[in-house]
Amino acid sequence: MALQRAGYTMFPVLNLAVGGSGGGDARQGSYPADMLIDWVRVW
Repeated sequence: MALQRAGYTMFPVLNLAVGGSGGGDARQGSYPADMLIDWVRVW
């Protein structure tokens, strides 16, 4: 498996997505917004 090779570096991507087809009208939000992350579990 490619992910088990030695020296293969991965970085988690944490995204604060706004809008989309099911998210409603993004213009009604308050910006800029903050996303506070307490912890991330990686397995």
